[in-house]
Amino acid sequence: MTKARTLADFDPSAQVAGGKVLQIVKTDLASESVDKTDSTPATLLTSTSVTLASSSNSLLVEAKISVDLRGGATHNNPEGTFLLYDGDGTVLDRQTVYRSGTDNNTEAVNLDTIVLKGLYSPSSTSEAPYVQYFCDRGLVRVYGGTSTVGRTSIIATEIAA
Repeated sequence: MTKARTLADFDPSAQVAGGKVLQIVKTDLASESVDKTDSTPATLLTSTSVTLASSSNSLLVEAKISVDLRGGATHNNPEGTFLLYDGDGTVLDRQTVYRSGTDNNTEAVNLDTIVLKGLYSPSSTSEAPYVQYFCDRGLVRVYGGTSTVGRTSIIATEIAA
């Protein structure tokens, strides 16, 4: 059995200021799956609003996205882009997912899981970070809800200053 370690385990005189987790809010994608075939950005998932205890606190946001790329009849290199935003619309993280040699929509699922992360100090004490996505080529399918293939969620964690 492994014991969890803290900074004090290594240096008993260490002083760590702030960093206390005050709340965690998780929001799941309700749909079993959603498809995107165009390059117009669309909101995939918005966090439940987080009311911060203090305006000096930070928010750590992590979005886990279960995605499948399919080429369709005209694209054998499907590609999709995912962006994590803070509540004011500033990009915190961005990832593009690409699959080579995938040329039809009916093939078996080729699931990828991507993680977007960001740590920031919100401009207000009520915050709702969100994820947008678009399809560069082919078809992007994101799984959530009751899917047995994968789940998509966003977790917002308030951290004391």
